[in-house]
Amino acid sequence: MLLKKCKIGYMFLLFSIKLLTLSDFFDILAKSSLLTLKKCVGVLLNMKKEWNTVEVLRHVRHDWLNKLQLIKGNIDLNKMDRVKEIIGEIVVEAQHETKLSNLNLPHFTSLLLLHNWETESFKLEFEVIDDYKRGILDDNELTQWTSTFFTILNESIKSYYDNHLILTIEQQQDGLRFFFDFCGIIENKESLEPFLHNTSFGIDVIQFDMNERELTLEVMIPYK
Repeated sequence: MLLKKCKIGYMFLLFSIKLLTLSDFFDILAKSSLLTLKKCVGVLLNMKKEWNTVEVLRHVRHDWLNKLQLIKGNIDLNKMDRVKEIIGEIVVEAQHETKLSNLNLPHFTSLLLLHNWETESFKLEFEVIDDYKRGILDDNELTQWTSTFFTILNESIKSYYDNHLILTIEQQQDGLRFFFDFCGIIENKESLEPFLHNTSFGIDVIQFDMNERELTLEVMIPYK
């Protein structure tokens, strides 16, 4: 997977210096992504929205086209330093996606990867500090808790505002640590607080801090 991501990054570089056409880039991208899409589609079909291969390809193509247009616009303005920054950001994003997939939590991984396609109230970014698999987690339990949190957060914040949620996932000796950092406008704290105190999911929030503009919380899930 990492080799595949590096290959895509290399194709980006060739396109950026005009050694590869846009059409050729997408042809190579489609061929290199097909196997991954086939593996993912079984999980995607079980999510709350039914995703088929055509829909996934459409969203992936749209995302890549936006990135290509951003690169091309900066090339036209001769802002090569900015072009290098954008390519660097794409490589880092791809590396985190690879690390997320390596955690062997398919439903949780699909939830995160699909979020920005399904929800517009807040943008999700994530980073995985270490993808070395040290133990086993309940994928369904983690996915259910996270999905519920996202739903309640989505209903509690101001719509059409620049809301961002950054999720950091870090391996610990005894479990997996999740740190959520939200920045935006929270209009209904009363809906979030009962959920964060709720232990019925089998997942405990270690600590959280919330005001009208920010929410930070830490969750530690022990290995089974």
